[in-house]
Amino acid sequence: NNCIKNPFVLTTFKVVKVLKKKASINYNKIVELLERIDPMELPSNDEFEYEDGNHNKRETSSKREFYYQNISSAYEKTMQYEKCIKVCEKALVDDIKFHYRNKLWFTARLYYCKCRISTDFEKDINEYKKIIEKHRYWYMYHKLSTLYWSKNDIDNALYYSCLSFDIIDEMKKKVNVMSDIGDLLIAKGDESNAMKFFQCALYYRNINGWGISRELEYQKILHNIDITKKPNLIELKKISLVKAISLNNSLNVGVIKPTNKNEKYGFIALLNSNTDIYYKKEHILNSKNYLPKHTFVTFTVYDNHGKPAAKNIRTI
Repeated sequence: NNCIKNPFVLTTFKVVKVLKKKASINYNKIVELLERIDPMELPSNDEFEYEDGNHNKRETSSKREFYYQNISSAYEKTMQYEKCIKVCEKALVDDIKFHYRNKLWFTARLYYCKCRISTDFEKDINEYKKIIEKHRYWYMYHKLSTLYWSKNDIDNALYYSCLSFDIIDEMKKKVNVMSDIGDLLIAKGDESNAMKFFQCALYYRNINGWGISRELEYQKILHNIDITKKPNLIELKKISLVKAISLNNSLNVGVIKPTNKNEKYGFIALLNSNTDIYYKKEHILNSKNYLPKHTFVTFTVYDNHGKPAAKNIRTI
């Protein structure tokens, strides 16, 4: 009766951890395993502290939190959206201590799944957007893009894929977004720029030994794409941002111009014109009041003594 030391529970959780480390994760098997466990029989306060390889103090999640985290993810991946919603709702009202931003992940997963089975798509997707715009994680923008794509809304799908591409840094995940942007650009009739994103995705998949999908392999053969030529990531970032601007007139994007660290102001070169806009460094939100040249940023415009100036400046 003690789930902390129950061998069935321990073995099940161990198998789930092993499955998650595989290149191709069997989410159906994870669902099959975890559905045999009653979460209310699991302890909600058996966390313990440990020291990681960098000598930082960490704390494990409780077994109940581990259960919620993994079964909700598996339900989403296997498209069992109603079950995922119920698990996320249950987790959010349970009296457990959340780790690794899990409260945010449960909330985001809940609204994403609601959008998947929504009878009022605009209402549900606007609720999901509130979470995304507050936290600005690349994968949330990417999932928002897939939602719009599923509704054949190519403009919004491309817009949010471009935002996702501009935020994400990890190349192994970035290549998936590149492929999506390429497909969306093809749908928009922009084959020239689509090939640049396909080529970049193929190049990094090739040099890192990552798998190439059939769709991407088809594009390589159809257009005779050279996968050995190193792509220009800065050019791709500029293309994606220009596309995003063209799809959303309220988005202001620019590049930081050279400035002295000791100065309290600087200028941003607007990406879609030859105009520079003034800014005070105190209006930089996610940096220590200094950004190096060539940093891409988004911002809002306000009236500064009769002249436009930038504030709410965020790095991309």
